[in-house]
Amino acid sequence: MKLKTNLITIFATALITHYVVAAAQPNTVWVPIQSHTPDVSMAKPGAVMNADEALHITVSLQVRDKAGLDALTSGVTAGASPAPLTSAQFQSKYAPADDAVSAVVAYLSKNGFSNITVASNHLLITANGNVGAAKSAFHVNMQHFSVGGRDAYANVNDPVVPKELGTIVLAVQGLQNVHMPHTMLKAKE
Repeated sequence: MKLKTNLITIFATALITHYVVAAAQPNTVWVPIQSHTPDVSMAKPGAVMNADEALHITVSLQVRDKAGLDALTSGVTAGASPAPLTSAQFQSKYAPADDAVSAVVAYLSKNGFSNITVASNHLLITANGNVGAAKSAFHVNMQHFSVGGRDAYANVNDPVVPKELGTIVLAVQGLQNVHMPHTMLKAKE
């Protein structure tokens, strides 16, 4: 029963904040990306995160001509295509264009992120910021959770981006650490 009450509280807070933020920026059309709210059903909810709490994010960008890249990949793996692409060929045909990357970098900077770094293949952009910057850029509400005695955090609503970035931004990582990569390997007892 307590879990149900906690989930209802989280949902209600996210819904109210969504409408308050949407009202504050009435001319912006927001679109979903492939990042979602993590499953926090096994975690104990804590306090809402403060706007000044630090975050390090990675923004994944969409490739250009995904269908063409998928066809090329299928051909290469089936032995029907010539050699795989060089880095320069990938960059010129499939990597996000310079203007798309610049638009995302400018958007992150405008929303308070710093130390913005673009990967050489243009597929990833990393940045340092805080919860306030994440809320401004992606309309996420952030909350603390306790997971197995560990303090964690997560977004409690799905991140979104302005429509003009919707065909560029694929996903945002770093909005949660409730679920962390780990090995399934255990030491022999």
